[in-house]
Amino acid sequence: MTQLDKAILDKIEKLLNLAREGSGAPDPERATAQKMADAMMLKYGLEVNQEKYSAGDIELIAVPGAKPAQVEALRRALASISFFNYSAIVHGFVWKGIEHSEVIPRQNVFTYNAWLALGRQVQKGEKGVKVFTMIVKEDKETGRTKKYPGSTTVFHITQTKGTKPEYTGILQHA
Repeated sequence: MTQLDKAILDKIEKLLNLAREGSGAPDPERATAQKMADAMMLKYGLEVNQEKYSAGDIELIAVPGAKPAQVEALRRALASISFFNYSAIVHGFVWKGIEHSEVIPRQNVFTYNAWLALGRQVQKGEKGVKVFTMIVKEDKETGRTKKYPGSTTVFHITQTKGTKPEYTGILQHA
């Protein structure tokens, strides 16, 4: 996460905490904080998970304009519990000059479609790291899903551009 992204997320979180009922702030100050948070979230394509917010937690969610295939790619990446490719991912990006402590799969390393779901575009000419995975396809005749081994390419956040901070919580598609 870049410093700008972290600063933006921190500011939104502070504003939302101030706007929360029971924060101790007077109503006009709470309303102003809510308006400022809403404007920042709109600017960066973020929303708040309302269920968690009303329970006392703040969780920003993926951009609303993401296509279903992009959201599905992100969901699969976040739901996966396999550590099979971790060393290949870390070594691949270290070889590209990225510090190994800066490579965190499922936090700042995703597939092309997953980055699109997060509001970021892989920069032209960037080469990712190939990893092995199970590809899920639906059988057109039976409608059943099938899994088969394959490969995909993952990219580090430094290989992407976009004004939106990366994903910070459980995926919910708006």
